[in-house]
Amino acid sequence: MYPSFNHLQVHTLSLSYENWTVLLKKPLPDRPEFSLENGTIHIGQVLAKIFGIPLDEDEYYNQLFDYVHSPELNLHLLSEDSLDKTIDNQHFQSVQKVLNIHQEQKLSINRFTAFLDGEQLIVKSGDPVLHRKIREAWIASLELFSQKEQNGLKNSELRRVLVDLVKWSINHLAPLIENADPKREMPKFLWYGDFKKSHQYFVYFLTNLGCDVAIFHPEGKDILMGLLDEPAFVHQFPETKVAEPFPKEKRSRKTTVAFRASREIESILNQEGSGLYKPWQLREYTPSSLTLKTTYDELFILAKEPAMIRPDFEVKDGMVKIPALFAKIQGVSKNRKEYWDRIHALEQMENTLIIRYFPFTTTTSNDFRFHYRNALDRDGLLSPDKMMEAHYWKYGHLPSACKKELQMQFAGYVISRH
Repeated sequence: MYPSFNHLQVHTLSLSYENWTVLLKKPLPDRPEFSLENGTIHIGQVLAKIFGIPLDEDEYYNQLFDYVHSPELNLHLLSEDSLDKTIDNQHFQSVQKVLNIHQEQKLSINRFTAFLDGEQLIVKSGDPVLHRKIREAWIASLELFSQKEQNGLKNSELRRVLVDLVKWSINHLAPLIENADPKREMPKFLWYGDFKKSHQYFVYFLTNLGCDVAIFHPEGKDILMGLLDEPAFVHQFPETKVAEPFPKEKRSRKTTVAFRASREIESILNQEGSGLYKPWQLREYTPSSLTLKTTYDELFILAKEPAMIRPDFEVKDGMVKIPALFAKIQGVSKNRKEYWDRIHALEQMENTLIIRYFPFTTTTSNDFRFHYRNALDRDGLLSPDKMMEAHYWKYGHLPSACKKELQMQFAGYVISRH
C-alpha cells in the first residue's frame, strides 16, 4: 500500500550557469532536495535569472530558440507577446461577482480564494497534493498583493491583476497541470523580455506552485525584483541591450570564433576600472575634478603623469574623477639648479601655458562682421552648420558624436538668443 501525501514543499535549488539546464532536464526524484516523508513531498525547483546578453548576440537568440523547442528541457515560453489574452465571458463575469462580494463583505484572503474556487476560476488537478498546492499559491499571490500594493486588496489594480491571473492560469497552466505529477515532474516555463505588474504576479504564482522558471531579459530587468523571500540564482552577461522579439527561427551565424574572442578581450581590457582605455571611450562620461594634496617633491613627479596614473583616478557609473594639481611655491630652494630644472621641465610639457604678465588675454584686430554675415542662413539666423565648417572653428578635431552634441547645444543657444 502506497503512503498518502497531503503537502507539497518546494525548495529552490542552488544553481550555476553551467548546471541549471542539467538539473532542468532531470526528473524531480533525481534532483537534490527530493524526498517523500511524513505525508509531504519535497521537490527541488529550478529558478534561474539570466540577465544581459553575451558578446555573440546571434548565439544568444539561437540558444533561446533551442530552449523552448528542446523536448529534453520542455520549457514553455511566456512573454508579453506570447501570452494568450483571451478570456471566457463567463469567467470574466465571475471575477466581477467575487470582487463585488469582496467590496460588500471585506473578505479575508482565504475566503476570497474560496469564492474564486467556488466560481470555477482556479484550475483543478486530479492529484490531491497538487490540487491543494494550487490554492496555496493563489493565497500566497493575494497576500503578496495585499502587502505590496497601496490599500491592499482595495487597490484599484486588483481587478486587472485578478482577471489576468485567471485567464493566464486557465490558458497556459491548466493544459499542463492535468498531467503534472509532483512526484515526477512539474510544468516548466521560460519568461522572456519586458513585463507589467500582472506578469510579475503570474510568474510569482508559478514559482509558488513549484514550477521550474527561467527568466531572460537582455536589459537586465528582473520580473521578480523584491517579490521573493529567498535569493535566486542570477547570471549576468557582460552587455545589456534592448530586448528584441523572441526568435521565431534560428539566426544564421555571422561571427567567427576569432572575432568573438577579440570582442571578449576588448570588453575585459577596456571596461571601467581596467586602466586601459581607447581614444574617446569616455567622451560620454561626466568629468569631476579632484584636487590632490602633495608634497613639494611629489608635485613635479605627478605633474608629468597622465591623469589615469595619478592617485584616486576613477571611472565608475558614468563619472570620471580626474586628479588635478594646484600648488603655490613661494621663494627659491637652496639648490638653484634643481629648482630651475624643475621649472623648465614643467615649461616644456605639451599642455603647459606660461603666464608672465597680466592681463594675459590678447586683443584681436579681426573684423568678425564678415564671419557673422557668412554664418547666417536664409532666415537671417546664425547657422551652426556654417560656423562649424568655417576655418575659425576650433573643435574640428573632436569626434562626430561630440560635434553633434556641440551642434545641438549651439542651435539651442542661437534659438534662445533670437
